[in-house]
Amino acid sequence: MIKLSITPSESFVPSYSLRQAALDWFERNYDVIPIIPDTKQTAVKWDGWLAGLSLPTITAYWLLHPKNELGFIVGDNIVVLDADSPESVAELIALEVEHGAKPNLVINTKKGVHHHLKHAAGTLAKSDSHCTKKHPERIDIKTGRAMVILPPSSGKSIALNEIKNADDLTEIGQDFIDAINSHNGRKTLLSI
Repeated sequence: MIKLSITPSESFVPSYSLRQAALDWFERNYDVIPIIPDTKQTAVKWDGWLAGLSLPTITAYWLLHPKNELGFIVGDNIVVLDADSPESVAELIALEVEHGAKPNLVINTKKGVHHHLKHAAGTLAKSDSHCTKKHPERIDIKTGRAMVILPPSSGKSIALNEIKNADDLTEIGQDFIDAINSHNGRKTLLSI
């Protein structure tokens, strides 16, 4: 089985199937879910799929539906910061530097980047999305029951991968989450 040990300059090769990718992401403790190609719509109902999620169910599904793409349900331990414009990418990097939160898994998207991070124990975060046209500097937050598309799905590629599994993601604390919320013009979660 091909593993996701990709350096920043590499990308997925055509022989790397979506089934293999789904298995690899699952082995990295990601709750993978099939996606209708070129959409952000799941091909299955979340709860039933997640309840039976296993290597055999992933294999069986993608053998029957090899063209379905790949996403994951973020869950309560991971946060994905989504920057969709040059302004938001610059702001995200500046906030990460300021708070010492260097991501070790970065995904390129059609419009920008996804930075995958994990919550420190006791931190509070909630999903938050913004209109890029109205607020190009804002950073979307995806956590909990949010769904995020994964490589090698259309328009997604790995820019930086220094993890073996989700437990290795860079940990962020409440100060960083609050800084993102404040940057986005939102109240910090602890002040609500």
